Amino acid sequence: MEQWDVAVVGAGTAGIPAALFAAARGARVLLLDAADKVGGTLHLSNGSMSAAGSRLQARLGIVDSPDEHFANCIKLNRGTGDFGKIRLWVDNAADTLAWLLDAGLEMDANQPEFNPQTDPYDRPRVHTPPDGGRSYLKCLTPLVEDAVARGAITLRLGMRMTDLTPDGAGGVCGVIAMDGDGATHEFRARRVILTSGGYAQSTKYWRELHGLPRRVFAYPHSNGDGFTAARALGARIVHTEHYLPTVGATADADDPSRYWIQSRNSPRFRPPWEICVNLDGDRFMAEDRQGNDRRQRLLRGQREQSYWIIYDARIRRESPPLFFIPEEKVERMFRYHEDFQRADSIEDLARACHLDPRALKITIDRYNAGQAVGQDEMEREHMPVPIAEAPFYAVKHHGMAMITFGGLAADDRLNVLNAAGAPIANLYAAGEMLGAGVFGNFFLGGMMVSAALTFGRLLGERVVD
Repeated sequence: MEQWDVAVVGAGTAGIPAALFAAARGARVLLLDAADKVGGTLHLSNGSMSAAGSRLQARLGIVDSPDEHFANCIKLNRGTGDFGKIRLWVDNAADTLAWLLDAGLEMDANQPEFNPQTDPYDRPRVHTPPDGGRSYLKCLTPLVEDAVARGAITLRLGMRMTDLTPDGAGGVCGVIAMDGDGATHEFRARRVILTSGGYAQSTKYWRELHGLPRRVFAYPHSNGDGFTAARALGARIVHTEHYLPTVGATADADDPSRYWIQSRNSPRFRPPWEICVNLDGDRFMAEDRQGNDRRQRLLRGQREQSYWIIYDARIRRESPPLFFIPEEKVERMFRYHEDFQRADSIEDLARACHLDPRALKITIDRYNAGQAVGQDEMEREHMPVPIAEAPFYAVKHHGMAMITFGGLAADDRLNVLNAAGAPIANLYAAGEMLGAGVFGNFFLGGMMVSAALTFGRLLGERVVD
């Protein structure tokens, strides 16, 4: 049986640098992926990467350091997360970015900047390339192809990992994978690096770890295979308590199992005209307040992490467009999907939404009373018109995930730990295998791409002896 020095499971954001750097140190590297192409979530990601003390910051006269980045992270996440890994990330991110720039990564002249998608850092340190995650692939894919051509990396696509091979002493010595025809293959390796993505697409893991249905916009191969294989050897999943939903996803008319941001139901897109009510028919936030973090935390406390936005004919007629998607698609949703309802009375609308008619009417009456005098009980300020003209509309919105929050317990060398807290020999993890929760209870701008690339690079350098 052929033997490799390093087997990297997952040819994405963390797996590519892990394989490249291990190969550069002379290791015989096997790179596996269930997909038919390399790149993983880089094909979907906006590619934002945070790094402090980068040469692009220096070009713009921005003074920054890893110490300041770390302090800002800990303030934003309220002292949560794994400090050791946050420190490992911020201390090495600028070097990762320098490597990528030297490899041909393109960045616009205005980078870095404050990240408009999240509550910002205290200074610009989020670097976003012009073509998002695909910008990284433009410079990294040729490096992989060259390493494959030279025989430094053996690339096997269409190989879904099913198990890790135990070495009989509590560690691992290889990987078992299944090809597209259902045939099983065993690959022996002295070190195994799990970079196979999260569990975002796994209904089983969403129910088990979060008690929630699977509502995601995520890479199709993020199905939890790495977690299942590692748990069979005693690994633990940690940091699930840090889960925060992305606010405002709706079901897709063309694929009801797919959820994504299709409406401008956030003040960062437009001042809201509608109100938001939870599944009890009550408002739970001032809809015009800025701050993604605040909205995420309020939604996390609602039943099923779902809510209805309510509006009327006048709002539909006079407000800036609510939806990003074409009106024809919106109409199809109102005709065919249970999350889109309209009715000629508030009471009928409530019944269609499985809300208490009396509760919803009281909520709307109280909003209208506050709107009339310019003093809202939720302290909302932007209230252009009342909700009073039939027909009335309701669109159900949900908390959604684009990343995995739970991750494998690992030490600061990224060696996966067993239930007793001891390292599982020769088994390492990076990327979403460590979970977003490792960074605490906050979306730190550019954390996922930056840390995945950085931890993959560090593992590729360090696991070769």
